[in-house]
Parts: sequence; structure tokens; C-alpha cells
Amino acid sequence: MERELASMQELIRILEQDVHITRDTVELFRQRQKAVEEKENRRRDIRHNLMTQVEEIESELGRALEERKELMSFIIECGIRKTALEKDVQAIEKKVEFFWEDLYDPSPDPKTRAKTWQENLRPVRSTSDLNKAVLKPPLCFAQDADDLQVWAVPYDASDEQLFAERLRNEVLITKSKETFV
Repeated sequence: MERELASMQELIRILEQDVHITRDTVELFRQRQKAVEEKENRRRDIRHNLMTQVEEIESELGRALEERKELMSFIIECGIRKTALEKDVQAIEKKVEFFWEDLYDPSPDPKTRAKTWQENLRPVRSTSDLNKAVLKPPLCFAQDADDLQVWAVPYDASDEQLFAERLRNEVLITKSKETFV
């Protein structure tokens, strides 16, 4: 019986060791599972933060793209407008050059000068229209070009003042044309 008792005690001791080992194993698995869950939660949080950052960056990129499109369209519009204004300036410079040359030409008759000026001050529809000059009504209330007075040049005025005055008049004429178009 003692032998049986000793073998039973040995069996109980072995079973208690097994229970201890099993408890330790279960506790170790719980700790590992908890560590894995914490890692997974950290990964989820990191992924969520990264996705939020990605969304913010994408929205910033979208806004930047829209701003770039607007800027490019503005640059294109400005370029087109600049080209048009440069053409207008060239046309005005040509007219100014013509008027200066005509103004200081001593040979023409005042009546022919007035008629020439009336023809050159008329609005032109296109560049192909220049060769087919058809007189339009004069810009003032005179009935005929013969009735127009020649612009009197004051002798004390400098060339710069005359040029500035002519340019100002030309700009006013151009603006009035744009208003009625």
C-alpha cells in the first residue's frame, strides 16, 4: 500500500507539475496574444494615421493642381491679352509715325491733309480692309473733309508734349471704338 501511496503521490506531483506547466503555457499564450493584439492595434492606428495623411496630401495635391490650372489659364489669357495689346501699340505707333511725318511735311495742302487724316482715323475692320478704303462718316460733325480745320501746332510745344497729346487722343479713340463694338 505504501508503494501505491508513493506512486499515487508521485502521480499527483507529476500532474501538479503538468498543471503548473499548462498554467504557465496558458499565461504565456495570453501574454503573447495580448502583445499581438497591441501590435495589431498599433498597426491599425498607424495605418489610420497614414491614410489620413494620404487623404490630406491628395486633397492638397488636388488644390495645387487646380491652382496650377487657374494659373496656367491666367498666364495664357495674359499672354493673349499682351499680344493683342502689343499689336494695338504697334498700330498706334504706325499711326503716330504717319501723323508725325504728315504733320511736318511742308508740301501738302491743308484740305488734302485733313482728308488724309480723316481717312487714317477711320475705324478699320481688318488688315485686308486697308487696301479697300471706303470713306466712313467723319468723326466730327463737319459735312465734308474740306470743312475740317487742320490741327494747329503751337510753336512753343515740345515734340514729347505733342506726341503725348496725340497718343492720348489715339487711346481715347480706341476706347470709344471698343465701347461701341
